[in-house]
Amino acid sequence: MSLYCSISKMGCSGLVTTLAILLNFNILTIYGMCPQCPDKVHPQEAFCKADFVIKAVVDDLTNYGDNPLTPEVDPRDKYTIIVEKIYKGNVTLGCYEEVWTLRDTLPCGVGLIIGEKYLLSGTIEVGDLVLDPCGLHEPWEEVTSHMKIGINKRYEKNCQCEVGESNCQIDTGLIPAQKDCYCKYATCVDSSKAGCAPECKWKESKTFGACFDDSLNVSII
Repeated sequence: MSLYCSISKMGCSGLVTTLAILLNFNILTIYGMCPQCPDKVHPQEAFCKADFVIKAVVDDLTNYGDNPLTPEVDPRDKYTIIVEKIYKGNVTLGCYEEVWTLRDTLPCGVGLIIGEKYLLSGTIEVGDLVLDPCGLHEPWEEVTSHMKIGINKRYEKNCQCEVGESNCQIDTGLIPAQKDCYCKYATCVDSSKAGCAPECKWKESKTFGACFDDSLNVSII
């Protein structure tokens, strides 16, 4: 039996979906409205804001928007993926799905490698998955054990705690590698008593300190 559960969307419904995706992408890129990500978004923030978070293997790639007769359409890619695990969102497990993104040569674009496994997040537009350029598109081999605990339970449990607020700030003066230590080995958690207002603080794994120190040593060298 084919795993290709829902990828065929031809006819009128397919046309409406395609137009909706085009409109969504064009809205993002007109007049410089594309979201910029100068700093890496913390995975907890990406998880809490996303419509879907999944682990998936990239199976195929289809390019669109390369027609010189329609230069107003930004180049975009449609990746066919096989969903291995769902952490959030209405996605079908074990089936082929389509995820859309602008070409990775553009500011809002995301590039994936065929055959690789990823942790992905984004929005659901008219039933279709659209990758968030500021969200999660991490190679699975780079997802730390701390992040795996986060996407399985800890991030969702602490979505009331926003990274960047109160005691969960990341010093803007840190080098990128040190900021990345917070992404890989720290979660903003609620430490208040039941029924009380959130009292959020960083929960760091045992590896956080070593990551921070190693990053500093590398920057000095």
